[in-house]
Amino acid sequence: MKFKIVVKPVNDIPEITQIAGPVLLDQGESKTVSFSIRDVEDALSCSDVVVSSENLALLPNAPENLSVTSGSATSCSLLLKPVPALAGSAKIYLTATDQQKASTTVTFDVVVRPVSYVTFHLASEVKMMAWQDGAQSWQELSLSDCGSNGCSKTIKVTD
Repeated sequence: MKFKIVVKPVNDIPEITQIAGPVLLDQGESKTVSFSIRDVEDALSCSDVVVSSENLALLPNAPENLSVTSGSATSCSLLLKPVPALAGSAKIYLTATDQQKASTTVTFDVVVRPVSYVTFHLASEVKMMAWQDGAQSWQELSLSDCGSNGCSKTIKVTD
């Protein structure tokens, strides 16, 4: 008894490394996030990746706000530059498509924290305790270059 076996190739979908989220930014800041892509059958490049935002008011789908650039062939960088005056959150979608039109999508969240600025009018040198990323640090407010009426110092305060 003879029989014939036919093996048909299957197109594997591209892979994108997961970006750990949420990605945190302070209002008015931008950040570049790295990720990698790969495909078993095809040579992918960062130009095969499309990025989109679910919150177009905070992170518009415009190259100056949200764009994928190449570090090397499969190591990509993603620019995240929210609208400066806004805070909030957005779900970001990265989709890679291979030459056979197979695609995969990964998502992650971006949180833009509101920032306030506080101005202190100082009559003498002071030290202030500040918390940043869960750690204590001293912020020294100095009176150098101040006149006889004291001076002002503005610091950024985040939630």
